[in-house]
Amino acid sequence: MAFQAIEPQRMYQQIANQVASLIQEGQFKPGERLPPERDLAKEFGVSRNVVREAMVALELSGLIEVRIGAGTFVHSNRERPVRFAPLRQDDVGPGPFELLAARRVVEGEIAVIAARTATDEQLANIREALIRMERDPVPYRISRNWDRIFHGRIAAATNNTVLVSIVDTMWKAMLDPMFETFSQHARLPEYHRMTLDDHRAILAALDQHDSAGARQAMDEHLMHVEGVLSQADELASASDRKPA
Repeated sequence: MAFQAIEPQRMYQQIANQVASLIQEGQFKPGERLPPERDLAKEFGVSRNVVREAMVALELSGLIEVRIGAGTFVHSNRERPVRFAPLRQDDVGPGPFELLAARRVVEGEIAVIAARTATDEQLANIREALIRMERDPVPYRISRNWDRIFHGRIAAATNNTVLVSIVDTMWKAMLDPMFETFSQHARLPEYHRMTLDDHRAILAALDQHDSAGARQAMDEHLMHVEGVLSQADELASASDRKPA
């Protein structure tokens, strides 16, 4: 008897595979709108964030498309059906909300340590990154350069190269297609202003060598990022509220 190896899967991958199977079996036709995410979440017994991550994985695969203000539809602009390979653990990376949850744990504690150990020179370097973000004429670009540098310099202020490497690894995951696609609708002026305000609060706590304040400011910042991603995706999931 031959056995197949069991591959661990994230929850959103399991949902994406099930929806893909339904599409390929013809239960959802090309051009047909998928059920609202709140209904899918109830059906699968998961949070709406998990459903959103599954929808992004399917969008990356080319099986579905998001129409702003209308909802999520089975892709119709294809001459022949797309064959969907079941998602494996290494296909599309961690889900955005899983990644942000990890950042809250890790970077919150990094902020605590940095508040204790940061030198005047290291604080000046962190401040420089914030000033560069404030002057950047293209707000979304902050997530590709000075935002990343800001967080990296906080990690460097712990004087622990392992923590620096962990932060760098998490930021690389944020630049993968999964996270990039998910954050398409978060490229808003409000997001830029929120990020700057949050970073100012983090820096203020570091300047005061306030460990508890630094942890709280970092945690609130990452909670805000999660909230923006949730709200932004709802703008693309208007089928929950509006008829087609």
